[in-house]
Amino acid sequence: MSGLAGPVRVRVERFIEPVLLLAALESPFHGYDLPRLLEKWGLSVSAIDLGNLYRVLRFLETEGLLRSSWEEVGGRGRRVYRPTPAGRALLHLWTEGLREHLKQVQTFLQRIEAALAATAARAVDGPKGVNLEEGR
Repeated sequence: MSGLAGPVRVRVERFIEPVLLLAALESPFHGYDLPRLLEKWGLSVSAIDLGNLYRVLRFLETEGLLRSSWEEVGGRGRRVYRPTPAGRALLHLWTEGLREHLKQVQTFLQRIEAALAATAARAVDGPKGVNLEEGR
């Protein structure tokens, strides 16, 4: 299995992986649950290719992070997904990676806000050493 040797590099395009692992950890689910689960995390279902979600589920299962079994749900056979111990371990690594990423994003946002405030003040006051009243 890949991905457990070191820290997880947080990439937004792979964020769906820990979402699916967490969903399975909280409560086993089947594919038809996906739109409801995604909305639970504030993810736009219309912006996500549901076909791609099934590919991600298959990938997570192939990697040994999720396991599935056929179960009767509401009178129909459904493939129900549950996390494996390796999936739980990867979710833990994602948690660590996301915490570090959050610190970086918070620092970046603070710097943006400070720079915008400083440039806004300069725009009102004018550049240092320039008298805005001269030349009028």
